[in-house]
Amino acid sequence: MPSDRLEVLGEIIKVFGAGLELKPLLNAIAAAVARLTGADSCLIYVMDSASRELVLYGASSPHPRHIGRIKMKLGEGITGWVAERQSVVAIPARAYEDERFKFFHSLPEDRYEAFFSAPLVASNGQLLGVMNIQHAQPHEHSREETELLLALANMVARAIENARMYVEAKQRAKHLEALFRLARVVDNHRGVVDEALTFIGQMLEDILGVPTCRVLVYDPEKQRFQGPRGMRIRASHPLFDRLLRSQGPFVYEDSVGVVPLRFGRQWVGAILAYADGGLDDSTLSLLGDLSTHVAAFLRTIVLEAEVRRAREALEVRKVLERAKWVLIERRGMSEADAHRWLQQTAMQRRIPLRQVCEAVLIAEGLWQTEGDDVAQAPRQSADVPAE
Repeated sequence: MPSDRLEVLGEIIKVFGAGLELKPLLNAIAAAVARLTGADSCLIYVMDSASRELVLYGASSPHPRHIGRIKMKLGEGITGWVAERQSVVAIPARAYEDERFKFFHSLPEDRYEAFFSAPLVASNGQLLGVMNIQHAQPHEHSREETELLLALANMVARAIENARMYVEAKQRAKHLEALFRLARVVDNHRGVVDEALTFIGQMLEDILGVPTCRVLVYDPEKQRFQGPRGMRIRASHPLFDRLLRSQGPFVYEDSVGVVPLRFGRQWVGAILAYADGGLDDSTLSLLGDLSTHVAAFLRTIVLEAEVRRAREALEVRKVLERAKWVLIERRGMSEADAHRWLQQTAMQRRIPLRQVCEAVLIAEGLWQTEGDDVAQAPRQSADVPAE
């Protein structure tokens, strides 16, 4: 092998050992492979285990609009044919006339002459993807070059395995960090739904590295998802119906990652994550992994808020009944008049009803510590109507 190829091969080995995310790693590998082989293009497709599609993850030439967006099914195009059969294809010229060839029109590689495609297979035999090497002019693939390309394909497969292990390790670390911080949110914001939604959203922004993340709670009575600071998704919004029918995370209008939150069969809420250019697969996957825990924590916060509101309503009811008794027994008012007077006073003074009731009890010397119903001598107050 010529010395310049040994030098480029050394660069490839260094790239393989770098701790990079999958897409930047495969872009760097594709560029190095194209240099090593003297090819005009190297495209690397990765198998998406969820959708069973081949997704363009790496390219030697800049294709920012196509990375992550160009997809092929098994058996589709030469790339899909290679993936489905895990066989090598080498076409020296006029590859675009092959009956298996799939045109994308937006890629200049559509009109390249020579085409070499090799499957990327994991150490356990699982298909990881496909690597395509293309030349703009006719090109014969010698035996020596074919062996080199197959060796490179094996190295790329190992790189994908290592990168996935790296991503999975990072996701586990983020997952644990998120659980720890979620527990602190629950401890610090028990029963305060609006604050909890805000803090969980900020926490996810920080952990996921996305500019905006909103957590919404589902209100079945009002038929809407509601978030902090008045954010709402009403039933009339096109996202609402799709969200209710979703079984897992999905992307809405290319830039919004949407994750449904359920607790058992019950709807709890949703997570909306915004990012320019959309969310990458690892971020959306991590959000999906966290969704069960976020739903459980959010359900806890909502239940505690309901308990707190019920407790407060009971306390108001107790104070209201005592205040009405004062107005009925000591001021000769009917129950309806007493109730109306307390409500009107609260509205006129723009203060909670409980405060008006407490003022009546204090004025009559009946405001005692909880559980102490001993009455003191009544005193006159301007807040209570005279006899």
